[in-house]
Amino acid sequence: MIANDIPEKTVNQLARQKNFEDFKTTDDHLMQITGLITDQKGNTYYKVKNSWGTKWANGGYIYMSIPYAKMKIISIMVNKNALSKELKGLLKL
Repeated sequence: MIANDIPEKTVNQLARQKNFEDFKTTDDHLMQITGLITDQKGNTYYKVKNSWGTKWANGGYIYMSIPYAKMKIISIMVNKNALSKELKGLLKL
C-alpha cells in the first residue's frame, strides 16, 4: 500500500486539541500557502512554501492535504486585500 492509499484521519476539534497538548502540533514553524494543486485522482492539496529554504525537496515546496492542514494549522494570516468587501465591513477595515 502506498501513502496515497491510506485514508485521511477524521479531523475535529477534540483531535486537534489532543495533538496540541501532546506536542504533535506546535506553533514553532511558519509556512506560506501559495496555491492549490489537484492530483490525478482528483485530490486537492495546498502548495506550501517551506521556510527552510529551496535546498529541500521540490525547491522548498511541499504539498499538504487539506485534512492534514485542518489538523495542524493553528493560525493563518491573510492580507486584507484578499478579503471580500462584506468581510472587510464586518471587521471594520
